[in-house]
Amino acid sequence: MLRSLASSLVAQPLATLAELSEAIGVSRATLYRFCPTREEILHRVMRHSMEMHSAIAKQCAEGDRPPAEVFDWMVEHYVEEREFAAFAFVHWFDLSDHRAFAGCS
Repeated sequence: MLRSLASSLVAQPLATLAELSEAIGVSRATLYRFCPTREEILHRVMRHSMEMHSAIAKQCAEGDRPPAEVFDWMVEHYVEEREFAAFAFVHWFDLSDHRAFAGCS
């Protein structure tokens, strides 16, 4: 569900919970059980996006592979995780300018 939400929030950055549930093909009740607020959805998708970025960066830094090989590997993995990469690029500044993550772990 996170991948679908990430993709929907790239296409409709200001979507409401109702619009998001329709976009990803679940009922509002199902989405509410998953995340009761839009802010929680943003937080969970961003947290997953940042974990993905961190894991890719860590893998790129390990080993003594030639830079071209590392770059190819990195691009391949960003393509596999494109919904989360796009979400982070679209929402990073909006979220960092607000206190959306205050107190979140």
